[in-house]
Amino acid sequence: MLEAVLFDMDGLLFDTERLYLKHWKKASAEAGIDFSEDLFFRCVGTNTRDTKKIIFDALGEDFPFDQFEQITSQAVIDEIKANGPPLKKGVHSILTFLKEQNIKMALATSTGKEMAKWMIEKAGLELYFDAYAFGSEVKQGKPHPDIFLLAAKKLGVDAENCLVLEDSNFGLQAGQSAGMKTLFIKDLVDPPMEVLAKVWNSASDLLEARDLIKELL
Repeated sequence: MLEAVLFDMDGLLFDTERLYLKHWKKASAEAGIDFSEDLFFRCVGTNTRDTKKIIFDALGEDFPFDQFEQITSQAVIDEIKANGPPLKKGVHSILTFLKEQNIKMALATSTGKEMAKWMIEKAGLELYFDAYAFGSEVKQGKPHPDIFLLAAKKLGVDAENCLVLEDSNFGLQAGQSAGMKTLFIKDLVDPPMEVLAKVWNSASDLLEARDLIKELL
């Protein structure tokens, strides 16, 4: 029985992965550093700590990660302040539908708490969510299940009654490891076939995801 839906944020609710990619590439180009798209995609869905490890493993510990992270995050914030949060197609529709069905909702994101809350409030989505779980609140980030288990605990819902909506490889693995149904929403890069083989279903956008969820009600 479906009681709760757990949402990732970047790349799912907001089209921010493209913003981060654009500004990481710009900052690295200006510094004369080869920062490939493949390396960026390997970081999608991870928290800052794990992203730092992935980049250090690829580029060496001399890479000025903290400086780049600060520059790119500020560039993304400035762009959002100027243009508004880049909502993905169907965000309000799926959130309104789930609220009407009395399905509990939680945000479970690797993004920092301050940034995530600012984004949600800037977009006017805070009234939809019953709970929040942030990467800073758990010992292990995605692909470990901790963040989704924390979200379920905050909602008071058993894992088997939760559905995870994710666009990333690590996010889907985290939901699957938590013993939850997972629904893949396509964004920048597809997960490996072995991960996709374990999802409950896949959708091209949140509107299609909304219609698929009706099967679980």
